[in-house]
Amino acid sequence: MDFLYLSQEDVIQCGALDMAQTIKCVEDATVMLYQKNALEADAVHLLWNGISGKRMAVHAAYLGKGVDVAGGKIIASNPDNPLKSGIPRASAVLTLNDPETGYPISMMEGAVISHMRTGAMTGVGVKHLVGHGSPVIGLIGAGPISRTSLMALNEVLDEIGHVKIFDLVDRRAAAFEEELEKSLCLDIRAVKSAEEAVRGSDIVVPATTVGPGEAYIEYDWLKPGCVLSDASIWDEKDDVIAKADRVVINNVQRLHFRYDRFAPLIAENRISRDAIVHLGAVITGQAKGRERDDDIILFCPRGMCLYDVYNGFRIYQTARAKGLGQVLTLWKEPIWS
Repeated sequence: MDFLYLSQEDVIQCGALDMAQTIKCVEDATVMLYQKNALEADAVHLLWNGISGKRMAVHAAYLGKGVDVAGGKIIASNPDNPLKSGIPRASAVLTLNDPETGYPISMMEGAVISHMRTGAMTGVGVKHLVGHGSPVIGLIGAGPISRTSLMALNEVLDEIGHVKIFDLVDRRAAAFEEELEKSLCLDIRAVKSAEEAVRGSDIVVPATTVGPGEAYIEYDWLKPGCVLSDASIWDEKDDVIAKADRVVINNVQRLHFRYDRFAPLIAENRISRDAIVHLGAVITGQAKGRERDDDIILFCPRGMCLYDVYNGFRIYQTARAKGLGQVLTLWKEPIWS
């Protein structure tokens, strides 16, 4: 019983950094979930340093007709890694499984795929929720998620006015500005505060490590008509969720997840579950994403394993076609049958 192992270098060579393809998989998977042609298990989280500290999560998903693959991801995170050890915050391993036998068909480095699909989620949301024109983008946090979010926005938007980036560490914001200006040919400006990044922006993407009780984005910072894509969940204050003209989410299972924002607000009747729109309904034309030009829209792109599995399957198919990766043996003969 063999399976294909793909290193980070292999997955990149097989298209992991192809944002257009990543966006397509994320959009298709969102519709599949909405139409009940995909399954996402409730994630299991192990926290040993608080919710925004050291942690590990286990995710699993199945994509049905037209794809037919299952898989799982284990992702570990330590927000101190970049500054303390000079290594990325997160590491991940993605496994693809034959849905018939359950046996693995591939195991691959999953952090690059995870970062790319997280950025792509903002891209898909903005594609269906933002108005016309040349939007100003405000980013908070100069890490990999802001990088991939900007890659995705550059892919889905016809034009971008300029980009503001704020990070608590000035040199990280400056490095982000210098690198992404060159690679994406955009006007990027490091700013001095989160408020400066948010005010006047048409699209706001916080991608930070803040946790419960640390929210800082005020409702009155938001420009009428803007889209706030809360990639890191805890940045906006409760009033932003309660006062937003539209709340759009890609996974309604998360509405009652204990580590998310919605459960207590729904319980307190500060927001109605019925008022929350599934992104899949917007994509398929069954619901409106934007009613008026000045609607303030909160988009909640919750991470789902089905995005990792779909993109991982695309990469696995490319690897097989190119003859890349390393074939490993699970067993030659099963010890028990």
